[in-house]
Amino acid sequence: LKAGRSLRCSASRTAAGAAAAAAAAAAAAEDGATTPAPMRTRTARIVDYELPELGDFGKKGVLRFRAARATFVFDGTAFQRQDFETAAVERRTRPYMRGGMRLVYGFRDPQVVANSGGWLVAKMSRFADAPFNTNAMVEAHAKSTAVARFFAGLFNEECREAAAKTNESVPPSLIFVPCFVYNRVDAPIQAADSASEEPEVFAAERYLPGVFLKYNSNNGYVNDAYIRHNETVQAFLHYSYVKSGGALVVADLQGVARDREVLLTDPQVLTAGSPADATFGPGDLGARGARASLAAHRCGHMCRFLDLKPVSAALLRRLEPTTAQRAAAVRRAPSSRASSGSGGWDGIPAETSRAAGPEWERCTEYNLTDLASEPRSSQASASSWVHLLDG
Repeated sequence: LKAGRSLRCSASRTAAGAAAAAAAAAAAAEDGATTPAPMRTRTARIVDYELPELGDFGKKGVLRFRAARATFVFDGTAFQRQDFETAAVERRTRPYMRGGMRLVYGFRDPQVVANSGGWLVAKMSRFADAPFNTNAMVEAHAKSTAVARFFAGLFNEECREAAAKTNESVPPSLIFVPCFVYNRVDAPIQAADSASEEPEVFAAERYLPGVFLKYNSNNGYVNDAYIRHNETVQAFLHYSYVKSGGALVVADLQGVARDREVLLTDPQVLTAGSPADATFGPGDLGARGARASLAAHRCGHMCRFLDLKPVSAALLRRLEPTTAQRAAAVRRAPSSRASSGSGGWDGIPAETSRAAGPEWERCTEYNLTDLASEPRSSQASASSWVHLLDG
């Protein structure tokens, strides 16, 4: 978390926009962190699930091996890779949760979290196919987190400054937990109750105890329920697009809310360019995902608090795919988790729109008819998690 705080001072907020986002995509591309070509078939790993959130990590049902650990920091212009010494780690043999793309296991690394202070979660591909189990693929997840941490630092700073100017309470801080990339250095291993060989590379993050909340997805889902700090988290999605100069959106926001902070995990960066520009793994749906996320966003007090202009129909049209991109999408025929068709103004109180100036008064310019062609969305995304019990 200290790295995240130092990033807030490393680059000016105004200079972090398009240049920062473009550098993030360029660095990811140089490192080979690109999305694999769409696959017609995916070979799912055959696994049994254990009870979620075990109170005791246990001695049985545990794999022990040595692994090298690395992480990434984004400073607004480039990624810095940080490598750590190889160490002994432990991982549960059975996952206790899965998402659209990955399985989640209990994991321990005493170099990150002392055994007496809790544990981590290891996340690895649900699929055994080689393209989903490369260093580049796992690093794409870690780099999404690095970009999210950078923009969250700017967001928290601007919230404090805005609160000081308006004499309002400081909104809760958004903190993305660091994501680590692990490379197993021991000989190939296979769990006794697993039908497939264990992957050599995987990601891991600190385990977050508490009620896990899903705020939005990478494809247009927005949680409209009254959940803790919802408006602040939703405003961050809008903020990331504006502060990156329209180059990206940080979406798929989920985590645990506390009194004065929200601990977020596993974000997804959506590059607002052509599908060929998508560099943050298979969950990076490009401009299609960015458009769906912004179309579903509802501006409210927090957006006005940060002087964010409302999402307009003109902005969404700029993110629409070209004819060539539509044709390419048809040829690839990927499975699509559709975006939301809800309007972006539903959450704006009348008194807010009257007080915020002409751009907030033109709410009727953006309504459901602008998004009538959008298919409906569900909560599912490439990295949303669900508990699955054995049997």
